[in-house]
Amino acid sequence: MNKFKLEKDWIRNGLRCVVIMTPHGHRCGYVGVDQSHPLYEVDYNGKSDILSGKSDKINNEPISGKGIVNAFCWDGESITPSIYFNVHGGLTYAGGGIKSEYPVESDLWWFGYDCAHLGDAKDLSVVSQTVRDIEMKFDTGGEIRSLDYCITECDSLAAQLLEVLK
Repeated sequence: MNKFKLEKDWIRNGLRCVVIMTPHGHRCGYVGVDQSHPLYEVDYNGKSDILSGKSDKINNEPISGKGIVNAFCWDGESITPSIYFNVHGGLTYAGGGIKSEYPVESDLWWFGYDCAHLGDAKDLSVVSQTVRDIEMKFDTGGEIRSLDYCITECDSLAAQLLEVLK
């Protein structure tokens, strides 16, 4: 049994998207690609032939959606999904495949991000009272990333995953 709550499951431009809520109040978003996509089974820090030669896109975008670690560790040459895609806090997950159960049961390869970065607040309105009582003692402030916000981020990631095919 999963320890998270599935908040939204939809199709955007032919790609399956999901948003989950973790037990501690952070949302995570994922977009799945099937076996026909060239990034299927590519790790978010893995190199891919389809992304090579696309450094112009990276050099002309703000680093905000790349994740601070990815942006500062980038060698300026290797194009990985984590440096290529622009999503909240950067990509923090790639996984799945045949008979996978995370983030939902499917045979898709998922690219995902989380809303548990510096500046992100926990949405304590959707967690258990026990967790709420504990987490309120350690509240560090920040902005709660709403379900609507995460849907928009997933829609953007889906569009970027399709743009790679062009």
